[in-house]
Amino acid sequence: LGASVQGYQLYIVGESGRLEPVCEEIQWRSTTKLSCFINRCLDARGLAREPPVKLRLGDLLMEVPLEKRISLPKPALTSISPLKEVNDVGTTTFLILGERFGLAILNDAETLETACAAWKADGALGNDAVQMFTKAATVTIGSAVCNVTFQNNSHLNCTTTTALRPSRMDIQSGELLAKPLKVAPAALKMVL
Repeated sequence: LGASVQGYQLYIVGESGRLEPVCEEIQWRSTTKLSCFINRCLDARGLAREPPVKLRLGDLLMEVPLEKRISLPKPALTSISPLKEVNDVGTTTFLILGERFGLAILNDAETLETACAAWKADGALGNDAVQMFTKAATVTIGSAVCNVTFQNNSHLNCTTTTALRPSRMDIQSGELLAKPLKVAPAALKMVL
């Protein structure tokens, strides 16, 4: 290929042009085919759902990224509790269940390497498993921010400490003054 440096890599292009390596290993199969063995730990912080990619062949790196060549798994929400009525003031802890939330790196001091090592040490590593590491989800319930205290692939715990709806919001049909707010999935907004 004319490259003076050997090796190949496929990168996902993240925020501010950050290049996140996709392949733990790439094997050359032929002049037209490479096999990529995916990294088991993927730093998905700041990545779009369909991020652009770049290929490096030796010392040659694509200048213009390829669009819509890879899709990251989209999280799916299955339930939220409590789903009934909660006080619209005070502290309320919610449990949100779903799939593909990603493991959160909750503090700035933790690196992908330490988070990945902890994940592997916990025995969560399955056959051909790939784990996405994300920043903590941003969750609002009604008009309140729900502070994330725990997040893994299928569970998210968060706590609200402010009013779930504006103080001057009209009483809804069938509600009495100071009646708790009914929490419905539509009241939840979650950004991963």
